[in-house]
Amino acid sequence: MNFSMTGIRALLNGSDGVPLTWVHMAAINQACTAYLERHPSVFSVKSDDSLSVEDFHFERLRWLKFWIEWALESCDTPVFLNYQ
Repeated sequence: MNFSMTGIRALLNGSDGVPLTWVHMAAINQACTAYLERHPSVFSVKSDDSLSVEDFHFERLRWLKFWIEWALESCDTPVFLNYQ
């Protein structure tokens, strides 16, 4: 699957809010797996001042994964709202 960021863009651009489903979680899990395959050295042992752009992007993806999973497990009606 070439995640192509379509699913994540839909979440991030949904100004009216996007109801979250386990389908979103599956897409994010696939994106994490694909990212690690493309960048196997992400978060290998490094000093704090040597973190790469890839580390930064993967950490953002892991943050999204954590909070979506939390919302799906903890909320009656989980919604992703990108408030800008």
